[in-house]
Amino acid sequence: MRRLIFTFVALLCLSFCTAMQVGAQAKAPSEYAVKAAFLYNFTKFVEWPPDVPDEKDSLLQICVIGENPFGNELENIIEGMKVGGKSVTVSYTRSAEEILSYDVVFIAQSEESTLDRMLKILTNRAILTVSDIDDFAERGGTIGFFAEDDRIRFEINVDAAEETGLQISSKLLRLARIVD
Repeated sequence: MRRLIFTFVALLCLSFCTAMQVGAQAKAPSEYAVKAAFLYNFTKFVEWPPDVPDEKDSLLQICVIGENPFGNELENIIEGMKVGGKSVTVSYTRSAEEILSYDVVFIAQSEESTLDRMLKILTNRAILTVSDIDDFAERGGTIGFFAEDDRIRFEINVDAAEETGLQISSKLLRLARIVD
């Protein structure tokens, strides 16, 4: 009987130690996995003006312009997802002129040299702009990512959102740093 109890306790300890090792080895999500999740979730807290063309009624279209920093993370997150009854799609481009047909545009860091030109093209368009380029929101983008205390945070330029006709939920605004 003692031997049975000893064996049980030893197996329990071995299981616990193995679980601790697996837990310690589990990776935290990558920076761009976190940003992809944020990007998708932003769409749930933004309202686009009601004058969106009919052909876009069934889709919420996200575009990444420039070098894709997400790998497959963005597609993995949005696969089969819907926001407000709309299927979410993702596309990639390097052409600033093509971004006018999307609802959300993520501007990759590779496009920093053309950022001001792109933001000018997007002026007064109902397109949510998001980026992790330094000072993105201060430069006129809608939502900018930044790092603080080893965490991914975001800031919102409320004026930029209002100029494009986007309404951002107060729930999202409470979580953000507001940029003037």
